[in-house]
Amino acid sequence: MSFRVHCTCGAMLHVGDRLLGKRGRCPTCQSALTLRPNAPPAPVERRCAGCGETIRVNARANELLCPECAALADSAALPEEAELPVIDLDRYPTPEAAAPPPPAPLLSPLPAAVRPTGEPVWDDESAGSSGTTRSTLLSKVDWRILAAAIPLLLVVVIGGFAAMQGGAFSLNPLQLVANIALQRQLARAIADDPRNAGIKASAYYRNAFDQSVLVFDLHEVSGERNKLDVFRVLLDFAAATTDTDCETVELAFRGTPRFLMNGDYFRTLGRERSTQNPAYTIRTFPEHLRTPSGTQAFQQWTGGVLGVFAEQMKDFNEMHDQWYGYAAR
Repeated sequence: MSFRVHCTCGAMLHVGDRLLGKRGRCPTCQSALTLRPNAPPAPVERRCAGCGETIRVNARANELLCPECAALADSAALPEEAELPVIDLDRYPTPEAAAPPPPAPLLSPLPAAVRPTGEPVWDDESAGSSGTTRSTLLSKVDWRILAAAIPLLLVVVIGGFAAMQGGAFSLNPLQLVANIALQRQLARAIADDPRNAGIKASAYYRNAFDQSVLVFDLHEVSGERNKLDVFRVLLDFAAATTDTDCETVELAFRGTPRFLMNGDYFRTLGRERSTQNPAYTIRTFPEHLRTPSGTQAFQQWTGGVLGVFAEQMKDFNEMHDQWYGYAAR
């Protein structure tokens, strides 16, 4: 399908529908025009300079052939306001008027210097062999593929950052952020006390999509550090994470679970860190632990004070040996 565009010079152009609204040049007078259906310019009456006959002309025609005297009058022979007239073909038919309309001309694009901003200009040759109009690079991007790639890229970037921070990798970006926060709290607890130098550990959530299991993963105990130093780091970390909602805390060694404790008891240790008697916390700690299979790890002692205290301290030392032993050194 095509439509007609009338230039101010009098030329009529046949333009394809796909160029509607574009900008181009008239092949007759080379003036710029917007390609939209329009009416021909209204003719005006002028007087021939040769015979004096009044004729209807278009103000942008290049020459005028008078139908009465056949005189060829150029624009200099006409009044100044009637510059570049054309013959009124409706009143004075010519052989050209009886001929079939010419084929649709090729519209050349405007030079880049005069193209309106944000309004690209294409001609018929700009369409490829498939008949489609050239498009920008962004219009060729499959946004569905890009939308699917963004979460994967986010996981890779945050996962790399988590690895640099010492945190555990997770397929869940939100869990990665939570693991980074846990690792920072543990690192701060270790760094705040110079007696903790030589203890290396990490903290993270065991599962990718829930925070029910918090892992305190011990990696190394070197130098002059002892069991009390490791236990102090655990208590300081508990004090820094009292707002966690975990149901279980896992004591692991290099990724392998060794003991489990209830999340509520872990938060109690954190809240009472600065008020509870350390000796009481140390000797009663083992009886709150379970094995990875869920059985009670150490029994709760009763009897005389000295006897109970001695058995509880044995359990405390045994707990550390089973947790990391000499392998951590």
